[in-house]
Amino acid sequence: MNQTELANELSNHIGTSAYHHNHYYPWLKYTDGVESFAQHAGNGAYWFLDIVGTELKQLATEQDFLCITLKSESFRGHIIATDGNDKILYQKKIPFTDCPTGDYTFFLTNSVMMLSSEY
Repeated sequence: MNQTELANELSNHIGTSAYHHNHYYPWLKYTDGVESFAQHAGNGAYWFLDIVGTELKQLATEQDFLCITLKSESFRGHIIATDGNDKILYQKKIPFTDCPTGDYTFFLTNSVMMLSSEY
């Protein structure tokens, strides 16, 4: 999907009918919108969920709320996690991604990751 198609797909998610999870990181559940993002962002963005599920686990146990943004531009990415008040708690540069250009925002609270529109 291109940037416009992905934005349109994600705009359809304002709630969830089920929680999804991966057996590699059972502590993390995610909504239909996050699953849709992982399926449709480039050739699949499950790598993004892998980073959240592994590298942000400790931070998620220490913080009640995380705002996670994936910024994608020119086939590069940058993941930033904040406390929701712009205090940066984690950053990671991604040297290559086929995720469409854009800023994608997710919230993580109570071990549930969701699109900002699903909060």
